[in-house]
Amino acid sequence: MDEESWVAARLVHNISGGGWNVEADPVFSPFILMGLFIFCRYLDRENEFVSETGDLHR
Repeated sequence: MDEESWVAARLVHNISGGGWNVEADPVFSPFILMGLFIFCRYLDRENEFVSETGDLHR
């Protein structure tokens, strides 16, 4: 959300059917949103790997 209360995307839990609904501004295509999600998951995994193995640059 920015200063003008514009929300780019919102992830909402679907209580009745389970899972998640993505509510997004039409500016973002589904491909961009999924790409961001995959990239964030990659960064999470990379961070876990570095945390478990220590600093790889020693």
